[in-house]
Amino acid sequence: MKKYYFILGFVFLTILSNAQNCYWQQKVDYDIKVSLNAENHTLEGVENIKYSNNAPEALNKIYFHLFWNAFQPNSSMDNKSRLLEKVLIPRRDSATPDWDSRVKDRILQLKDSEIGKVDILKIMIDGKPVKFKIVETILEIDLNQNVLPNSCINIELTFTSQVPNQVRRSGRNNAENIMYSMAQWYPKLAEYDHLGWHTNQYIAREFYGVWGNFKVDILIDKKFTVAASGNLTNLAIPISNLKAGETVLNYEVDKTKAIDNKVHWIFEAQNVHDFVWAADTAYKHIGLVVKPNLVFQAYFKNNGQELEANWQRILWSMAKLLPHIEKKFGAYPYNRYSFIQGGDGGMEYPMATLLKSSDLSTAIHEFMHSWYQGILATNEYLYPWMDEGFTEYAQEYLYNFYLDSLIQQDNYIDYKLKQKLIERHVKNKQDNPNIYFQIYKDALRYINSPFFEPLSTPADYFATNYAYSQSSYNRGAMFLVILGYIIGQDNLDKVLLNYYNQWKFKHPTPDDFMNIAEQTSGIKLHWFKEFYVNTTKKIEISIVKISNNHNMPTVRITRKEPFPMPLDVLVTYRDSSQEWFYIPIDLMLHSKKPETSLPTTILPFWQSTNPHYAFELKRKVSEIKSIELDPYFHLPETHKVDNKLVLP
Repeated sequence: MKKYYFILGFVFLTILSNAQNCYWQQKVDYDIKVSLNAENHTLEGVENIKYSNNAPEALNKIYFHLFWNAFQPNSSMDNKSRLLEKVLIPRRDSATPDWDSRVKDRILQLKDSEIGKVDILKIMIDGKPVKFKIVETILEIDLNQNVLPNSCINIELTFTSQVPNQVRRSGRNNAENIMYSMAQWYPKLAEYDHLGWHTNQYIAREFYGVWGNFKVDILIDKKFTVAASGNLTNLAIPISNLKAGETVLNYEVDKTKAIDNKVHWIFEAQNVHDFVWAADTAYKHIGLVVKPNLVFQAYFKNNGQELEANWQRILWSMAKLLPHIEKKFGAYPYNRYSFIQGGDGGMEYPMATLLKSSDLSTAIHEFMHSWYQGILATNEYLYPWMDEGFTEYAQEYLYNFYLDSLIQQDNYIDYKLKQKLIERHVKNKQDNPNIYFQIYKDALRYINSPFFEPLSTPADYFATNYAYSQSSYNRGAMFLVILGYIIGQDNLDKVLLNYYNQWKFKHPTPDDFMNIAEQTSGIKLHWFKEFYVNTTKKIEISIVKISNNHNMPTVRITRKEPFPMPLDVLVTYRDSSQEWFYIPIDLMLHSKKPETSLPTTILPFWQSTNPHYAFELKRKVSEIKSIELDPYFHLPETHKVDNKLVLP
């Protein structure tokens, strides 16, 4: 009997342990009704929220983000920006202040009628009032009763806001003369995960949100056209039975039903973690049916430069790219995507982006955020490189693929632009066949600068904007370039698809990604993440010499920096034949497969603790023309000058 109880207890503890280690995430459903007064630029709104606590512990507080409070003189965002004016970053022939050129000291100059602010008038939870306090951009609510695990609460939050002059991402009257770019506009529930509440003050960095559903009812003067995340549910003319290639028309509400010159625009978006909208009286709307269940849309103003043809080109080009995107990165799961002129450049949101202009490369970048920010919603505060870097990697690949395919296409909208793009593309490929070569050069310049910081630095804590930008974008993209070098490009493609399919609609971490990479490739890889992400250790490997042993050459290589790395070595012989040698390191336990039709030899492991390595060639020294390490510039080494040895 004692043995029986012991076994039963062991099974119970095992189940409990597994349950505690299971992935979970919170869920929220928003029903928001908001009215915009365009005369004084104010919002009046009510949020009815159902919040489900799927955590294994009870919650005694909840938190919201009030982002627009950052647009006030002496806010954290204002102070951060003005401090960075004093940091000078060398750029070409001069040094410039490190502050964001879009922000500078603009917040300090805002008048009372131009600042952003969010006032909370009332909060009811399950029908009862609760106490709350506001610390700049964070709202803290004390609960009357704990929210128990696997239970939910209903929140009613009444607020008023003043739309700020556009400084960063959101606001009114931006440089492109879009009247309202409504990003980070509503009191947004903060995320709670295995690390607890994420209550970062907003200082112009990134975001992290709770998965859920949105219903947003926007009451606005009938002269406006509204673009937004999700689907417009109260269309004047219902859209149905659309075929690929058809144009979407009349995608707006019935303005004949206006009351006091105001109409409702009602949008719904399911399984997203944010919601954006924009409004202007001169918006033109065009749409393209990509396939029966997917429409790409563009909202823009015809202003002389941003002509309709430019936005048509975005829709046409993205439709052409989509099958390749889905094959390589995963299926797009929604039925709408909107390219909206607004904001202050390019800024991604679920099912939509705010774009400064109709630049195609930027549009590709923002659309690919649908994968690495919209659907694989990593915590951007902690891991901005997993969003921006992976997106940058995808953008560079897709833009080059697009330009390659342009050569084969005769129906491009703008022939002169097509020729210009192709000529530049061909020249770049002639200069270096590595499509990530520019990213490589920028990352290397940053690594060798005095501003170099670990990739694991949280987005808000980088000492400079330069370090944040280079880490998140270029070093983040190089993470995938180098990983493909370690495990092989075919394996990397499989990793990216498996990662998407296993972690979509969740909040993956770097370790989650690395686990997928190891499972897919069969190669041990966490060492790479630890070196690359958590340290500032550098890569530098050089050919020391070739020694002659009974007329059989021995190649001697030295690791000059402590970052261990496998190595591709290309040997070119005087008869123009070539041979590859691949040196795996012991931490991998396995090796990638040959990636070329040329003869390839996989050599014994290089010990990660030994800076020296040697291997023999089977042909005589007199037959060798050159030996080159990493000839296609995949490894951002601090110096490349001693990577190639040309024999006399």
